[in-house]
Formats: sequence, C-alpha cells, structure tokens
Amino acid sequence: MNVHERCNTEIEFLVKKQWFIRYLDMKDELLELGRKLNWHPEHMAVRYENWVKGLQWDWSISRQRYYGIPFPVWYCKKCDEPIIAEEKDLPVNPLVDKPKRPCPKCGGTEVVPEEDIFDTWATSSLTPLINANWATDRKYMDRIYPMSLRPQAHDIISFWLFTTVVKCHLHTGKLPWKDVLISGHGLDSKGQAMHKSTGNVIEPKVVIEKFGADSLRHWASLSRLGDDASFQEKDVMTGAKLVNKLWNVARFVSMNADVARNESTNPIDRWIMARLHATIREATGMFDEYNYAGAKRLIDEFFWFFCDNYLEFIKYRTYNGDKSANKTLNEVFLSVVKMLAPFMPYITEEIYLELYARSDGARSVHLSKWPALSDSAIDEKALADGDVAWRVITFIRQWKHDNKRALNSEIMQLTISRDVGVLAQDIKGAMNIKDMQVGVGTLKVPDTDISLEIRAE
Repeated sequence: MNVHERCNTEIEFLVKKQWFIRYLDMKDELLELGRKLNWHPEHMAVRYENWVKGLQWDWSISRQRYYGIPFPVWYCKKCDEPIIAEEKDLPVNPLVDKPKRPCPKCGGTEVVPEEDIFDTWATSSLTPLINANWATDRKYMDRIYPMSLRPQAHDIISFWLFTTVVKCHLHTGKLPWKDVLISGHGLDSKGQAMHKSTGNVIEPKVVIEKFGADSLRHWASLSRLGDDASFQEKDVMTGAKLVNKLWNVARFVSMNADVARNESTNPIDRWIMARLHATIREATGMFDEYNYAGAKRLIDEFFWFFCDNYLEFIKYRTYNGDKSANKTLNEVFLSVVKMLAPFMPYITEEIYLELYARSDGARSVHLSKWPALSDSAIDEKALADGDVAWRVITFIRQWKHDNKRALNSEIMQLTISRDVGVLAQDIKGAMNIKDMQVGVGTLKVPDTDISLEIRAE
C-alpha cells in the first residue's frame, strides 16, 4: 500500500497520458551549465550534479488539477490528433475557447479540450524571463537578462533552480543568472522540519508580536549559507536586546547628533575609527561573497564592543562638550546603523530618519550609501595605542567591580609603570582618576608591559 508522505492517506496510481519536455539527451550539457554557475556555498553544486546524473526519465510537465495554467491544446474528436493553439492567439483556455482552425490531420471540427494544467515548476521556471518582459520588451530584456543572482533554499535545487536552468537555456541559450545563493530552513526547537500535520509550526506572526520583526530577522540571519537553523527563543531575545541597545545609544547620541566629517587627533577616537574601518572592510568583503551571516556576526561584535568600551570611555568628554568625541561617536554610530539596516530594517530606519536623514542626504537608510572605506583610517599605531588604553581602562573597571566600587567612583591616585603619553588624559578622564604618575606597580595588566598601583582613598 502506498500512502502520502505527510498525511498517510492511501494513494491510488492512475496511468494516464502526460506531456513531457525531453531532456535526458541533454545531461552532459546540463551538467556543464551547472558548473558555469557561481555557487554560494560551493558544496551545494553537488546537489545539482547528483540530480542531473540521477535523471531516469524526461520531465513530466502536466498535472491533473483544476487551478493552474492550462495547456493551449485540443484533441480532434474524430482522430485524436492534438490541435495546438497559434502563438498569436494566446492566452487560451481550452475548456472555454475553441480552436480557430480545423484538425490538421483529418479536417474535423469537433474537439475535446485538454484538461491538464502545467506543473508548477514548468511555469515558475520562467520567472527570470517573465521579470525581464521576455518576448514583449526586447530592449529591457537585453538590459537585465541574464540576471545576477538567484536566492533560494537548498530543498528546491533539483526543482526550481534546475528547471529554471533548463527552461531558460532552451528558450534563450543562456543561463538565467551567474550567482546562486543557497540558504537553509528554519527548523523547530528540536531541529525537526516544521509541518502543519505534525503540529510543530512556529507562526512568525506570534514571534513578531512578542519580540518584533527585527528580532526575528536577526535570528534568521544567524545561520550560515546552506545551513538549517533551529528556532530557539533565546536567539530571538538576543535580537531584541540588540534593538533595545540601538535605541538606547540613539537616545544618548540624539543630544548632539552631528555627522560632520573632520578627523580627530585624539588617540581613542583614532583607535575606534581604525576598528570601524577594519570592520567595514571585512564586512563588505563578506557581503560581496554573499556571506551575510558572517557579516552580521562581525557587525554585531563591533557594535557591542563600541558600546561596552568606546562609548563608556568618552562619556566624560561628551558631557564636557568635546566636539571631536561627539563627531566620532556619530560617525561610528551612523556607520553601524547603515551596516545593520539589511538585517534590522525597522529600528535602523527609525534611527536614521530621526537623527541623520537631513544631514546624510537620503530619504531612507535603505537608499543611503554604504559606509565608505578609508584604508588610511586603519592605522596600526592608532590600533596599538588604543589597545593599551583599552586594556588599562578595562583592568581598572574590573578592579572597581571586584572592590565593590561604582564605575564612576573617584580614584585618588594611579601609579603606572611607564609613560603612556597622550593616552593618560583618556585613562584619567574615563576612570575618574584624580592624580596619575609614573612609578612601580604591582598589578600586572594582561597582554601589556604595564603594571599599576591603585589607591582609591
């Protein structure tokens, strides 16, 4: 007994005439076409090759259903000869319309309409051609076809992707696109595929109402290309925390939103700018390779580092009206908002419109320019100097925490084992140090050649 794979209903097979597209004799040609595509990730090309190599029959394109695109065909009632509609008469519904010519074989005029419809893959495989206004606007077609990218999940490589390659090649002699982006599936919390019949479907609307659309999109962008992602509410909550942090930083920045582009000479400012542009360079490279998950992780990590460190280090300067700190803060935050916009379009749009649209010159963050990379900003000396200040300040913050002191509590005297030059000003200001001097220290700062002595009172 044969049963349906999902609902376990018994299936009865009926042998009926079908319409086919012949392609078994094209296997080598189809394999070569697949090898000309740029696969992201590369290993997904194996699924295409295995499908083509395993083909054992031609493509059955007819289905016995009611709703769908009909075959423009009738059959002569007298001799059963197919009567195919003329191209100029299309579209045709053979259940309603009549052929405009008699049977080409016997001249009969009584017909039986074709009741079958096209298989969904036989029509959806035309999407690049339909989008290119195929056969109706040749100039537009030549401008945008072949297209650049086909994004889709891995389960329909053997259906949508393969049939699109077949149909576009047969119609135009060209591949429909040059790049293929393969994503995975969203699975339930146990790693199982979601099906209504098994009752494990997680409704996006419910998640969005609880955590917001940006938080759900954040979860969806965490999995690598081609990998499935198990739905875990904690991952959506991570996205919600990121949304809240973005909003809180926006509120802080809103006191003095300014995107003027003048370079600061402050070592901490130059340090965070160097880190920003290193992030822009790496994230842009990942996007160019369609590695959105890698780019998302990189941008997230930079944003949290920016919040936990630079933002805390320069608060004393912003409260004192330091323009270079304020402008650096805004430039970094605007860049972060732009880089996060593809993943979290709603919160980033709100922040952009509120703080930066007028000065940045775009009606939407999604119409604005991607952050411009400045290789000169990735200054190795600025990175090294800033890392020294960062490690010293982080050490003192941890010392205050361990000694149950507020982070803004005053330190009477800090003795540091070597002169840190202009970095001393930011160390003193960020950690509220009254007096700082060079001398012998007993507290070793990890990953540096510096030792400290801290006297709180």
